[in-house]
Amino acid sequence: MNKKDIEYYRKNGFIIINAFSKKDIDNFKTDISKRVNQLSSNYFGKNFNIINYHILEYKKNLHHKIVSQNKRHIKITKEIKKKINNNNTINKILNSYWNHNNYKLLMMGNRKKGKEDPFLVDRVSYRLARPVNFSKNDVGGFHYDLRYGGSNNTNQNAFASLWVPICGFSNKYSLKICPGSHLVNHKKSNISKQNKFTSTVFKESYIKKFKSFRPNLKKGQAIFFHPNLLHGGSINLGKFSRVSLEFRLCNKKEFEI
Repeated sequence: MNKKDIEYYRKNGFIIINAFSKKDIDNFKTDISKRVNQLSSNYFGKNFNIINYHILEYKKNLHHKIVSQNKRHIKITKEIKKKINNNNTINKILNSYWNHNNYKLLMMGNRKKGKEDPFLVDRVSYRLARPVNFSKNDVGGFHYDLRYGGSNNTNQNAFASLWVPICGFSNKYSLKICPGSHLVNHKKSNISKQNKFTSTVFKESYIKKFKSFRPNLKKGQAIFFHPNLLHGGSINLGKFSRVSLEFRLCNKKEFEI
């Protein structure tokens, strides 16, 4: 890690890092498969391989249950937390923005009215996206994560995100991002009025103003990015289901848990 990496992140709003081992990724895959089977009451069977999620037959509303916001999570082990805590690139970048690198791994929980459980500690959210020819509705539009944790949150130093591919690493599967878009003040007038996705989705006419691309990643690599960076609309162009994890590194000085 050097000053060039920090400068690259400041300019582009993201950086690709070596985050985990291949074995870690395989373990994540196993944990996600178990969680999906748990949520489906073992509907998919003990030999279930999550990369084939798209070709399976579903009970009514089963997919919705498996990917619902407050259920699509796995627990993070002490070993994985240690790897993130010891990642030099993450620490240097957080220090350059926050003047410290103390954070908590938090995931948004139940946000239903009357059932407020806003955050789950040491949990990480998984995402599933079937190939586009199987489903066109698994992927949301372009958005930022800035308002994560509350609709009025605009503190750009509140957290940072780490996107980790578990199944699908080429640019047919990876996250679509708009380099440099974190430097722009994205006005509310550019937000699309929709209730299909929980994220704040921006109008297509606005997104066209930015250049976007999808990187090729190696197994164990991840995208570390700024909360104001525009990303999304990453339809699965591959043959298998895409599986990914999203870590939220929340600034301890901003989140009281």
